[in-house]
Amino acid sequence: MSQGTHGRAERSPSINRETKVFNDPIHGHIELDHIFMNVIDTPEFQRLRNLKQLGAVNFVYPGAVHTRFEHSIGTCYLALRLVRHLREAQPYLGITNEEEICVALAGLCHDLGHGPFSHTFDRILIPKSKPRGMRIGRMS
Repeated sequence: MSQGTHGRAERSPSINRETKVFNDPIHGHIELDHIFMNVIDTPEFQRLRNLKQLGAVNFVYPGAVHTRFEHSIGTCYLALRLVRHLREAQPYLGITNEEEICVALAGLCHDLGHGPFSHTFDRILIPKSKPRGMRIGRMS
């Protein structure tokens, strides 16, 4: 069950065995059950605690400090709210509990591949990491 800034309690889509409550500065209390905690408790996810969401922005704005860990918890919460809204507003889509969980897990895991400094060095690193002759850009 999770409760956002709107004060509505929301239930997690899976069987509620073991939960943990995160006190999010934007969304309030977010309660996630064991399915999400199994991901959050991994070393790969915990490493997000050390990665700043805004890269080096905090050197100019010292208060602009939050991590990819916090961001991913909030993204999971918002993804779950979105898919639940779609499920209620458009029942003909046939969204299942399992699909709710998958959407929320996708939100939770979306930043796992990021390295330090966010997208700060993308312009330099991405061209150097691509195979020769491969174009990266918009498809026409």
